[in-house]
Amino acid sequence: MKNQVSLYLHIPFCIKRCTYCDFITHTDNTNDFIESYVKQICQEIESYKEHFISLKTIFFGGGTPSVLKIESLEQIFSSINSTFTVDKGIEATIEINPVNLNRSNLKKYHNLGINRLSMGVQTFNEELLKVINRNHLVSDIYKTYESARDSGFINFNIDLIFGLPYQTFSDWNETLEKAIALNSEHISLYGLDLHDNTPLFAEVEAGITKLPEEEETIKMFEYARDFLNKSGFIHYEISNWCKTGFEAKHNLAYWKNDNYIGVGVSAASYYQKRRYTNTKDLNEYMKQNKFIPDKEPQGFKEDLEETVFMNLRLLEEGLDIYEINKRFDIDFESYYYEELLELTKEELVIKTENKLKLTDRAIFISNEVFEKFLK
Repeated sequence: MKNQVSLYLHIPFCIKRCTYCDFITHTDNTNDFIESYVKQICQEIESYKEHFISLKTIFFGGGTPSVLKIESLEQIFSSINSTFTVDKGIEATIEINPVNLNRSNLKKYHNLGINRLSMGVQTFNEELLKVINRNHLVSDIYKTYESARDSGFINFNIDLIFGLPYQTFSDWNETLEKAIALNSEHISLYGLDLHDNTPLFAEVEAGITKLPEEEETIKMFEYARDFLNKSGFIHYEISNWCKTGFEAKHNLAYWKNDNYIGVGVSAASYYQKRRYTNTKDLNEYMKQNKFIPDKEPQGFKEDLEETVFMNLRLLEEGLDIYEINKRFDIDFESYYYEELLELTKEELVIKTENKLKLTDRAIFISNEVFEKFLK
């Protein structure tokens, strides 16, 4: 019997690094180095050949995966198809940048089986794009989107960020209106997360750059939630909205704590109850010849808690108590009796039939809610 698994591929190459970015990215790119990396990622894929895996979803993330030549993607898909069972039509996503995309590749993406695009828009404000060192213009967003539609893509996500330096409520409102007018199937909203190893952190610490107050960013999120809901989008996960039937199937695998394999530098995996992460050192990754670590399966407590956290991120679906009981052989409501009593009293969770869900007021303090399930 084949294992059902989602596959993530980390492509770390970028033309330019955004000031807020904390991901493992590489800007000093040469064709030879990229080709070597592609060869290495193919070796890692093929190391799973004897595991008899059937893929549920594929996701190319980064970095900027769309900087890869079509020949490199063909090479990767060749390894994928020779290693895994890949049913026709499964969700296969690639992250794209509005300006790094070779538009002639869009139709070729379809031929490879890629059927979903996720574009890093971040903001429709030209000045804010410059502030965060994005290398595209607002006009590039529209050109790329139109090219994608012309190429037959009917499943399209855009990423937006709120809480950017100098971003006003008016800026955010304009970005949301333009995002809705674009008419994509899926929208992801992320509050700016300031990491201490980024240029933006140094600028803020030095007083060179100013961020909106936390209270203002909370208002931005709450306004966006109401605005998107009124515009026909379903708020199905804390940071994600979609039109009916366009949930990100790949990300659902994470939120349901299902099996997934990550290949490439810094990529994480949760497979056969084992959780492991590749090295973040690109040079070290390039020298690897063994990819699947000998690691003990995760214990009951850790596995249960992570599953509860992730399931509760799903606002529409929520945590299925029956499924948790079956998966972990417990009585969930007895196991977490005191915690559920407290959270229900504080109106942070609500139980409907066999589901447990976060309330609206719990969304912005979700991590505090999740901590209650640590025993």
